Parts: sequence; C-alpha cells; structure tokens
Amino acid sequence: MGSYWSSFYSTEKGATTPTDTETNRRGKRANDTDLDTDNLEDPLLYTPQKKKLKSTTDYIYQVLFVNGENSDITITALGKEWKLHKIYLKQCGYFDSMFNGSWREAEASSISLDIPDDNIDVEALSIAFGCLYRDDFTIEPVKVVPVLAAACLLQLDGLMQQCAVIMMDTISMNTVCEYYECSVTYGLTLVTAACFKWFENNIMYKQTKILLKHISSQLLQQLIESPDLFVMQVEMDVYNLLKRWLFLQLVPGWSGSYRKELTKQADAHFKEAVRQEFGRGSSRSYLETKCGRKYKCVFATLRLQHILVDLTSTNTLLKDRLLPKEWLMPYFKAQWMTMLRVEQGEELGPKKEEVEESIFNHQSLRCARVLNRDTEHQWRWIGFNYGVDLVVTYTGRTIILKRNSSSHNRLLSTQSRRYVMFKVTVSCLNDLGQVTYTKTSGVVTTDFEKDGQVLALSVDRKATMPLRVALNLLYITPKLSDSLPNLLNIRLPHTHCGSCRRRRKSVTAIASTSCTDIDGSQCDVTGRADSPAAPSPSSVGSSEGAASTGDVDSDL
Repeated sequence: MGSYWSSFYSTEKGATTPTDTETNRRGKRANDTDLDTDNLEDPLLYTPQKKKLKSTTDYIYQVLFVNGENSDITITALGKEWKLHKIYLKQCGYFDSMFNGSWREAEASSISLDIPDDNIDVEALSIAFGCLYRDDFTIEPVKVVPVLAAACLLQLDGLMQQCAVIMMDTISMNTVCEYYECSVTYGLTLVTAACFKWFENNIMYKQTKILLKHISSQLLQQLIESPDLFVMQVEMDVYNLLKRWLFLQLVPGWSGSYRKELTKQADAHFKEAVRQEFGRGSSRSYLETKCGRKYKCVFATLRLQHILVDLTSTNTLLKDRLLPKEWLMPYFKAQWMTMLRVEQGEELGPKKEEVEESIFNHQSLRCARVLNRDTEHQWRWIGFNYGVDLVVTYTGRTIILKRNSSSHNRLLSTQSRRYVMFKVTVSCLNDLGQVTYTKTSGVVTTDFEKDGQVLALSVDRKATMPLRVALNLLYITPKLSDSLPNLLNIRLPHTHCGSCRRRRKSVTAIASTSCTDIDGSQCDVTGRADSPAAPSPSSVGSSEGAASTGDVDSDL
C-alpha cells in the first residue's frame, strides 16, 4: 500500500501502472487512492503558531506609564516622581476615594505621598503603579514583601492576591519568618495559616540559630500548644527546643556551634543568672529571675506530664533549674494517684465516650519519627506508659500498633484489656519543607488485649520517602480531680530583700516594712504575699499519666 510519494516516484521511473486485475484484487484502482495535489491539506496549516505582537497593554504601559505621555498628575514619594493618569489611578481604592471626594487633592496636579511603612521602597511603588497600566506583571519572590506593603497602602486587592500566591509557593526556611510576620500585619490569613503549618512540620526537625532567633514568644507559644506539632522525637525535645530558643533570645549575637555548644552555653548562662540574682547555693529557677519571668507563658505550655515519666528527663529538669520546682510537684502528685488507680484496677484507659477530642488534642503525648527507607521498621518510644508497652511497626505500607506483653525489663500491666486513644499522621515534604502528601487516621479509641494489635493506617503508594510518622497518644483517662494545673497561678516562694532580713529582729519593723516580690506583689517581712491564694489540691494535679517518653526512640 504505497503512499502518494512512492507512487509518484515509481511512475516517474517508468514503472508500469497496476493492471485491472491487480486493481480489482485490491478493491479499488490505484489512481483512485492517489491524493489530489490540489486538495492536499498540510497539517502545518492547522498547527497554532505563537507570534507575539506588541499588545495594547504593552503599548499603554510603555507610552503612558514609562514615558508619562499626556500625564495629568504627578505623584511624588520616597524622593521619586511618577508622571501618571488619574483615570488609571482610580483603580486603587486609595486614589479613588481621594479623587471622588471633597478633598483638595481631587483637583491637584501634583500629590506628595507620605509612606509610613518601612517595607515599601521605590521599586515596590513602581511595580504597584505599573500594574495599573498592564494586565500581566512579574514579581520576584525577593521583592514580594515590599510589593505587598505597597499594594496594601494603595488598596490594590488584585496585586495583594498575586503576592499571596507567590508567598504561598515560596515558603521555606529562609522566608517563613518574614512571610508570617508580614501576613499577620497585612491580613493575609491564608498565608499566615500556611506559614504556621510550615512551622508545625519543620520547627522541631530543621532547627537553626537564624530560625529560632526570629520566632516570637507568642508564635512559639501557639506552636507548643498545637496538637499537630511534629515532635521529633518526644515531649522532652520540645523542652530542649525552648531552652535553646530562650538562650538565643537573650544572647542574639552568640556565634558558636548550634549542635555542639549551644546547650552547654545555655545551661551555664541560666545558672549564672540565678547565682547573680539569688546568691550562690540558691535553689531558685531562672524563670523566677527578673529577666526570666517574662518567658513563663511560653514554658507553661509544655506538656510536663509526658516529660516527667522518664528518669533521665526528670533529672535534667531538676538539674537545669530552668523551671520552678513548684511547677513539677502537682504533676508528681497526679501521676502517683494515677499509678494507684491503675494498680487497683480502677483505670483501664480512655474511652471515646469519656474523652472529647478537644481534651485529647490538648493532653495527648506527641511523638514522631522519620523513616528514610521503604523497608520494615519497628520501634517504641522510651517512657513509662502505666503498664502499656505500645510497639509501632511499619511494614508493607501499613502502620500497626501492638500492645506488647513480654517483659523486656518493663513494668507491664496484667490487666487483660486496656484502652488507648491515638491519632496517626503520615506526611511527605518537598525540599522547601512544604507538605506534598499527608494522611491521618483521625482520633481512634481501641481496646488492646494482651499482645493485641490494630491496623492504624494504610499509606498510599504516592507517598514518597522519607516518610514522617507522627502519633498522638493518650493512655490514661483525664480526671476532673487531676485537671492540668495553671502553672502561671502557682504561688512561688518569696525572696526577701536585704532590708527585710535585717529588720526581722524587730516586731515593729516587721509590721511596717514591705518589699516587692519577683512577680510584683507586695510582701511583708514574714513572707506573706498579697497575691491570690494557692490553688487547692484538687486544682493542681495532672490531667493524666504521661505516655511513653524519652530523649530518643529505640528500635526493637
């Protein structure tokens, strides 16, 4: 079955045409199958060709904006003049209200703008004015914040939305702090949420000096409270993060090695501050010093009930003397009461009808791990779980939780059935730290028999390695009598000034002399403070016993 060109070539060489018999055998004559050159349709004729001509908007931009022809108003700002046109400026809410109102600028031919925002520069204003004269414009990510500030000043909603899209696409370790602050300032709620999500997924995993220096105490407090914080590995690591962050806030010019020297330098700094303020040998904590007390709110968000279930972590808290020891005692008491309930069979674990999801989010243990290879993994997190040894297994794209009943030198519950609330979340990140895949089991309540196991989550094939596995766990039913203490309301011991101690010998002086406590309350020399009464025993307990905790996780 030759083509037109092969038939033409054969005829030109003198080849005979097919006989009638050959033609009939093929079903039609060869000449009938030949294409008529006059009716030949070249596919190229129907292939779109992009030939960009100078568009109207490009012409308008060049002639009216760049060249300033037929300008009827001159805008002066930041030492530069722009020859512009009122009809185009009215696209801005800022100038529309100015030109249509009873303002003197409505008839003026020259206006000088006061720029109160330090984020705005000349280039950003030029981009903002220029976008009024054309449909498309390009903004480099490095200039997106100044352009956003200019767009907010001029009330250019379309330009603000374009800046928001660029910011959402370029959130990274180098931009997230600036983007978060600017999105809050200029009201870009979607960008704020995206930056906060980035912090949740990366702050524990990508710690750097620059990142910690630029995180505000308010933002960090919200992150520590979040149930979706990717805690790598356990709650004790959150405490270590706060300690490093606090030191960098106090000594922002510190230039040592983050991993090798920061923790030692921080510990020495806090202890020296306590010694200088309270004297050598004092048992007071750094958060009780004048410099430290303003950071109490951040440290009060720690889930101490999940830190004090590991001996090494508990000893570290006591040795650091960063937290007031009065903060720890309510948790010790609550955990002892929980142990007694478990031992006497009164505590079988949380049941779904007994624990609301909001309580679970607020009080659950958060722990996570990163799996670098798609092979079988099995691990547990170190810590005392009130007799429940929960083993996590990743195999065949599934995550399985098992209640282990073999001793392994652990104190295990002999109860035949124990309830556990959990939420499993897996995620993948790109090179910028943005989530490309995530899946969660939701909050689930399961009763585990001895050596019982449950399929917690199936991971889709589109999930790539490394795979991040995060768990929220609750082993104990929160009791109203053991509600979480408000650490900021716990009364701390008073340190008397020198004049108070000198006057102790005089009853008259004791009655008439007062000094100011660390928290600002007035105290007489006997040590009684005019502050709210200490909370009753029923209000200073822990909500639950902590789940498995430790500085590092251990493979089985």
